[in-house]
Amino acid sequence: MSSTSFIAVGQPIDFNKKKFIKIFYEKPNKDTYAQWITCNHESAYFKNDTINMFNYPSVENYDCCTTMTWNLFHKSNEYTIKEGYQCYEPGRTIETHKLGSVIIIENEAPSLFILFKERNKVMYKYRILSLIKKGDGKYQITLIRL
Repeated sequence: MSSTSFIAVGQPIDFNKKKFIKIFYEKPNKDTYAQWITCNHESAYFKNDTINMFNYPSVENYDCCTTMTWNLFHKSNEYTIKEGYQCYEPGRTIETHKLGSVIIIENEAPSLFILFKERNKVMYKYRILSLIKKGDGKYQITLIRL
């Protein structure tokens, strides 16, 4: 198993900050929040510089036992990060970061960055490399950890 087990063919799309924010915070239904997920096999989420996140959190079709999930709340710009274990009975989730704030910034390059903050301290910072459309409402973002 590897973190590449999530990668599938898709169509790269052009995006700006406004379009990215719309996709980034899109909820699968009105009663939930936006989610982005990646495989965390052998702690890839914490070790790798490049991370592929997906907004369709159903991982049953992938060869991945451990996942990292970003839960995003657009109106408050808050987030939680959770580590999930699907291959164990019963499956379980550990919340690794409680509510903090998410900031998306654009510099003059133009490049977009995602900052995850807790108590006004930047915990994680990523540069967005690409946004790929995988299907109806399904996207992949490729990030570089900074």
